[in-house]
Amino acid sequence: MTTTELSRAPEREAGKALLLAVRERLADEARWTKGFAARDAAGDPTQCEKPDAACFCIVGAFWRESAKLNDIRASNAFAVRLGFGDWETLAEWNDAPERTHAEVLARLDAAIEATP
Repeated sequence: MTTTELSRAPEREAGKALLLAVRERLADEARWTKGFAARDAAGDPTQCEKPDAACFCIVGAFWRESAKLNDIRASNAFAVRLGFGDWETLAEWNDAPERTHAEVLARLDAAIEATP
């Protein structure tokens, strides 16, 4: 994660800005994944804060944009904004075999619309 990305993290904790940043990161289907928080350009699992991370699940995108990796409370708050009880349930929803990229974006769009 770059210094610029880390310096933007506090302003994103407010809610809508963070949701928009996650939405932007996942807008291109090639930047979305299932099964791991992040993958590199070759499709191999990597850590979401590493520079080689090229695609993310919805939770990995949150961790990347918020700099809240391993912050369970912040991760759960993000999941609740999207209509889930906790981040693990959100990750399972993202990873479901039938889940589509369009559904992930629609869930983010609904949360963005509902957030002042």
